[in-house]
Amino acid sequence: MKHAQPPLPVDDQVCSAAEQVCRDALAISRIKHRSTWAALSWSIPCVDTPLELFAAHNFTRRRLLWRDDEWQLALGISATTRHCGAGRFFGVAEDAANWRNRICFHRC
Repeated sequence: MKHAQPPLPVDDQVCSAAEQVCRDALAISRIKHRSTWAALSWSIPCVDTPLELFAAHNFTRRRLLWRDDEWQLALGISATTRHCGAGRFFGVAEDAANWRNRICFHRC
């Protein structure tokens, strides 16, 4: 049984920030002559625990739950990596650093 994707609350502030981050990413792409990813983050009230919210999004395996200063739930995949052998941790760290350098990030 396939579950419907729960809606994320989107208001005018989020829409405006999404437009801005896309414009910024496009400008950076033109300057650097390579693609730049636009990423947008916004807070939503959460009545569930982060683990319950993560489990509720089981309609896709493309999800990530992360805790740094606060919990973050990411849905979708922008890139993948695969490394084997003794240098695998260095390879993943190098890929992550390269990806971070390609992201134009806005938080609202």
